[in-house]
Amino acid sequence: MLYKQLKQQGIPSQEITRLKQKQILEWESKEKTNYQVAKIYRTHRDHIKKTGNMINLIQIIEKIDSNTISTVLQKHFPEQSLFAILRPYNIWEIILRLGLIIILSSIIALPIFNWLKKRRKIG
Repeated sequence: MLYKQLKQQGIPSQEITRLKQKQILEWESKEKTNYQVAKIYRTHRDHIKKTGNMINLIQIIEKIDSNTISTVLQKHFPEQSLFAILRPYNIWEIILRLGLIIILSSIIALPIFNWLKKRRKIG
């Protein structure tokens, strides 16, 4: 229900502004490790080569609006949600699974039993 509503109507503008402020505060207040800085450089190395400047992620975050989010939702998320419906196995599925388990365990156990039988006769 919520998934379809977000797909059709998009995210409310108040929520977008709240999330943008949260991301900007998190980005500015967080102490970055060398690994995170290297990851940023790797991600934006083409931009750095072209312009000679590091990309300003805060400006990118501020440019986000409901239209860009809705285009991303339309492009990357399917119409129907991907949640599976859980149900109990029916009797035939149980029989087939047990049969497969028995066959696989026999394939493994029979050579071992034959080897033990030969070993017992020798000794």
